[in-house]
Amino acid sequence: MSRVGRCSGFSAPPPYFVSESVDVASFRQLYIDGDVYAVTADDLEQYFNGRQTSFSLDDPPDAESLRPGHDYALLAATGAVSAMAFAVYAGWPTGSPVAATVVAVGAGVGALGWVGLYLVLVAEVGGAHRAGLLTGVGMAFIILGILIGAPAFGAILEASDSWAAAWGSLAVLSAAAALALSVAGSVIHRESGS
Repeated sequence: MSRVGRCSGFSAPPPYFVSESVDVASFRQLYIDGDVYAVTADDLEQYFNGRQTSFSLDDPPDAESLRPGHDYALLAATGAVSAMAFAVYAGWPTGSPVAATVVAVGAGVGALGWVGLYLVLVAEVGGAHRAGLLTGVGMAFIILGILIGAPAFGAILEASDSWAAAWGSLAVLSAAAALALSVAGSVIHRESGS
């Protein structure tokens, strides 16, 4: 029994944690937060003042009740807004200053409005242990997209001699991203409780 007292890091006598009649050899791990939680091969047991108490774990919430996929929908919406703005640039001249302003604001919201949502989502998917890694990898791909995207846009413009083709290709990519994000909410699972 002294083994349990030493494992805990507390100076309390071992009977405080579990009674003398408990076979501690079956414990795989101990967690102590005032009560003692013993992980065995078959169960998780709780002890209070040396006695086993009634204890059960509720099923964890599913992804829908943890936090609905609203941020996926918002990310998809920013992709859809930018796709529409880029399609307007590709096919319809905006002759009036008001229409041009509306399309430019839409393009700005679509092209820049997703960043904060994306970073929060990546951090939630990674949880406490991998948020930094996933954020860094995500940002690396974002920067790579910026470095490749601008010259690719120019190359499409040069090859086709058409602003419509360049903006249209950007609209197609934005629409594809919006579609992928609208599906992603049911595929990507977040780490909870970290």
